[in-house]
Amino acid sequence: MVIVKLQGGLGNQMFQYAAAKALAMKNNCPLLLDVSFLEQTATQIADGFTNRYYELGIFTSIPQNFISNAERKQFTILSPKHQWLKRLGFAYPKIYEEPTFNFDENLNSQKPPVLLDGYWQSERYFLHESAGIKTAFTFPVLSGSDENNSILSSILNSCAVSVHVRRADYLHPAIAAHHGTCSIEYYLDAIEKLRTDLPGAIFYFFTDDVAWVSSTFTDHLPNSLLVGNNAGVDSWKDMYLMTKCRHHIIANSSFSWWGAWLGINPNKTVIAPVKWFNNNQRNANSLVPKAWIQM
Repeated sequence: MVIVKLQGGLGNQMFQYAAAKALAMKNNCPLLLDVSFLEQTATQIADGFTNRYYELGIFTSIPQNFISNAERKQFTILSPKHQWLKRLGFAYPKIYEEPTFNFDENLNSQKPPVLLDGYWQSERYFLHESAGIKTAFTFPVLSGSDENNSILSSILNSCAVSVHVRRADYLHPAIAAHHGTCSIEYYLDAIEKLRTDLPGAIFYFFTDDVAWVSSTFTDHLPNSLLVGNNAGVDSWKDMYLMTKCRHHIIANSSFSWWGAWLGINPNKTVIAPVKWFNNNQRNANSLVPKAWIQM
């Protein structure tokens, strides 16, 4: 079996699931979800993390197969049998930790049973299984009374460009030191490029800071609309609406990365920030697909 340790928000959990799912499919074995880290964390920001909860439950195509405490223990404390198998070179329960942020070609050669511990933020881990991954990430149908239906109708009937502005948790000092927010200039330059390339484009701003985005962008930019009605357990609806847009301007966030990657337009233009981290020791070379434009 392949087990994946889930951590972070929806976008991060999707990366972790996708990489583990591709490895499980390659080895024709079950995939189990380890939510122990999510269960142990509090609900407040601490130590540079935005503490989260299990969010993959919105995808009904993903079996809710969670690892038990006994199964998890196999990977942290090897039994005499497993120690013997390890000495003889046979497969044994092991934890494989992501060595760096960049794409790790060794992940694909890991043999079950293995517990994956990392973020695995690159499409190269699962691109060969992209059809199956996209099927797994099928969003629920919006209810008839959902106010997002009018936004969806507008998106589907326009040359819609999603613009994701993430601020809330990224403004926390510990997280800002690691991530930072995308500059106003980044968004304005990206918008200007797509205005030139796509006459008639409508820009749909998705954000967790409605007041700031309104005063900074949508109050002044023509052909722009603010989507700010989805929060908390409804946040996934923003990602769903992003996937229905024809083109994308993403933040340095796995949330809008998936909104763009799952986008239904085969000829989409995706603009991503060239600077993904404040930490200069990290880069987004493995994270941003080659077909996307970095600015």
